[in-house]
Amino acid sequence: MAEKKKKKRGGIIVLILLLLLAGGAGAGYYFLVFKNKPPETKNIRLSEEILSFSIKTIPELAQALLSLDYELYLIDKELQRLDQMDKDYPRQKQIIAKQRNEINSIRKNISTSLADVEKDVEAVFVSYSLNSEKGLEMIEEKKPGMLQLSRNALDDSRELTERLAHNEDKGLVDKIKDKLLN
Repeated sequence: MAEKKKKKRGGIIVLILLLLLAGGAGAGYYFLVFKNKPPETKNIRLSEEILSFSIKTIPELAQALLSLDYELYLIDKELQRLDQMDKDYPRQKQIIAKQRNEINSIRKNISTSLADVEKDVEAVFVSYSLNSEKGLEMIEEKKPGMLQLSRNALDDSRELTERLAHNEDKGLVDKIKDKLLN
């Protein structure tokens, strides 16, 4: 009877060890495959290769790009909400139209800034790919301007999007933070 208990315990221990080994292998696979992948974006038009490059070489700019992308996400959700309100309250079109115009103005500003920064990031990437020394020089030269342009666009939109973010699930932001900080 005691031998059966020992065999049972041994089997359970082996099973636990196998589960731990499988979990470790899964975590290792995740780390190798997904850790260096850039987060999903909806408005950033850079290739994964260029976005990964910016995360590795200019992380504060990559964070600004991802923040701009999230701002656009929030604004798009608000525009969808306004469209629904337009249908629900057709007699209030003037109020809704005024808000939509303000939001569209902010959206255009962010989109333009994002496109300008993306163009510069792509130029830096190509320069770095051709000649790493010149690419590093170009990074140092363009970095302050790209960061300032991103900050300005974010500052312009923060008042609106901070209000919108309180109503939004924080899942996307947490995913972005996890990708950049871990």
